[in-house]
Formats: sequence, C-alpha cells, structure tokens
Amino acid sequence: MYKVRRKRDGELVAVKIPKGIDAMTGKSFLRELTNWRNLRHENIVEISDANIFPVPYLEMEYCDKSLADIEFSVEDALNIAIQIAEGLKYAHSKGIAHKDLKPQNVLIKNGKAKISDWGLSKVLSESTSSLQAFSPFYAAPEQISKKFGKTDEKTDIWQFGVLLYEILTGRRPFEGDDVVQIAFSILNEEPAPPSTFRKEAAIVDEIVMKCLRKRKEERPSAEEIHAYLAKILKGRLEKQLEASKDFGESREILKSLARLHTLTEEYEETARYLLKIADISSGNEREIARKIANAFRLLLEMREICEKHPRVSDVVEKYEMILDALPANMAEAFDADERIGLLFKRMKAELRDEQHLDTQHIEELRHFCHLFAERCLSYLL
Repeated sequence: MYKVRRKRDGELVAVKIPKGIDAMTGKSFLRELTNWRNLRHENIVEISDANIFPVPYLEMEYCDKSLADIEFSVEDALNIAIQIAEGLKYAHSKGIAHKDLKPQNVLIKNGKAKISDWGLSKVLSESTSSLQAFSPFYAAPEQISKKFGKTDEKTDIWQFGVLLYEILTGRRPFEGDDVVQIAFSILNEEPAPPSTFRKEAAIVDEIVMKCLRKRKEERPSAEEIHAYLAKILKGRLEKQLEASKDFGESREILKSLARLHTLTEEYEETARYLLKIADISSGNEREIARKIANAFRLLLEMREICEKHPRVSDVVEKYEMILDALPANMAEAFDADERIGLLFKRMKAELRDEQHLDTQHIEELRHFCHLFAERCLSYLL
C-alpha cells in the first residue's frame, strides 16, 4: 500500500498493488475490484480508480489512521462501532460480506470510520465453502471448522464482536501462543464479558456476547446491532443534554442526536433536534439549521413516496421542493452531485414523467434519501 499524490488534482490517495502477480492473485484481485467497487457508502473506503494492466492496482481515498492506532473511551468506541455497523448493514444489503474485519481494516478519516480491504469479500450467493485465509485472532468458528457451516454475513458479525471487545477492553476475547491454541479457544471457550475488564463497558455486554455465539444462526444481524447501539447512544446523549448548562455543549449534544436519528432514518426527529439547534444559535447557523430542518421534513415525505409505487413526476416534484428549502449554495452542490442530482436527471432520461418507478429505481431512491440526509447534516455539523 502506498500513499501518493495524484497528478491531476494534487489530492492525497492510497494505492494498493499486489506483492506478487500470478493467476490466483489475478483472480483474487479481480474479485476484490468487482465487489469493492460496487460498495459506495460513507463508512466504506471508496475506490476512485483501478486497472489490471500493465500492473494491477486500486486507487482509493486516503485515511491517515486505523483502529489499531487509537485508544478509545467507551463513548468513542460506541460511536465508531455504530459507524462500522452502518457500513456492514449496507454491504450485507448488497449481498457482500467482508470476512476479514480487524482493527487494521477499519480506517479513520476526519473522525469517520471506514471499512477497507475487501480482499476476502465474496458475494453471499456464491459462497460454497469456508475460506482458508483469515486473521486468526478474529476468525469465526465457521472459518476454522466446516462443522459450523459456511462463511457468510454472520462471519462479519462475529468479527465485529471481537473488534468491539478489543477497542473497549484493550484485549481480544480469544488468545493463544500459536494458531492452534487460538483456534481451540475460539471453538471451545466462552470469553468473559467486556465489563470484566472495563466496568463502563457493561452497557454493551449483551450485544457483544451475542455476536460471539458459536452458532452463527444465534448472532444478530448488522441491522439489529445498529439499532441496539443507536438506542444506547441516544439514551446517553439525552441524559447529557438534561444535565448540560452550557449552550456550546448543548449545541454539540443536539448535533450528535440529530446525526444519530439520521443514521436510523428517523427524519422527523432529526428535524426536531435541528430546530432546537436553531433556537440556541444565532445568525447564519440559525438560518441554516431551520432550512435543513424543513428539508428533512420534505425528505421524510420523499421516503414515504417510495412505498407507494410513485410516478417519476411525483418524485421529481418533491426533489425540487427539497432543493428550494435548502440554502442556495447547498442546493447547487447537491444538484451537481453524481449520487444525488444526477440520479434524478438519469431517472428522467430513462423514464417518462407519468411512468411509475420500477423496483431498481425505488431502491436507488431509498439510498438517495439516506445519502442526502447525511450530506445535509455534514454542512451544519
């Protein structure tokens, strides 16, 4: 992996090049390229360019740290964990599992967690046997022994549990002096709950231990983990807000609450917290908060449209109302964005105004709502 400066715009990027090149490496590289390039999400490292000739390479966004470089408070660990769960939830919805989650493969960019290195990833429908390659300390039982079944998205859940355990306690749940001892521990031993080593971690004992169940069918989904962590974080933030007597501190807590409700797609609640931010703000920030709150209420209506097999004209009309609600500079930026404005331009080009959206376009519209919401908040937060 190399850190380089791209000639055309001077931006720092990371470039990955295989150490050796042979037929097996080539197939692995092509699979990685195909699966990873199909994943476009705020919590997944994005590929910006790739080629296989004359030398295979992947060019991706540059992140300056990984989880392995950071010591976490419980609060920070929870905030990172929910972002990882968000990325996994999205990848699993696309039928792709990572299968090699570890601290070195979760990078940090501007405080945001991004899952990287999808080299072991495989489309779930193609998975026919356990993979031989894995990181021993983070391996799930099904990666070690076939009696536990095939590797799939629940393999990621096990590795997520190991990862969260480690960033909370500073130690891994399964240890050993060599691969054989580590494998024996994973297959036969039950780890102590995280709170054994850090009392404040008791709040996530339940979800971590569920992730580390030997039988993968008993592990939660990424969506269930995400909802569980969001509930915990919301409760903690609400208590902090009640106790806060400082406007600056309260504003930051309200921003965190708005962000959390956006992650769980509770846009009405996001709008409510944005209006509270406006009430304790002044000048330009107050105006922006109010406008974005209005945009979120319209976005909620847009998401509800997704459930009604809408016509193209209905969707475009609502989109234009959302743009009108935003500050002019934001509206212009969103309309030019390839994953926001260009989605609607393409939709209008592919379908007639009175034509109803098909399943693919409705799925794209749902993803648009989530992406648009995150981008809106980033302008304010």
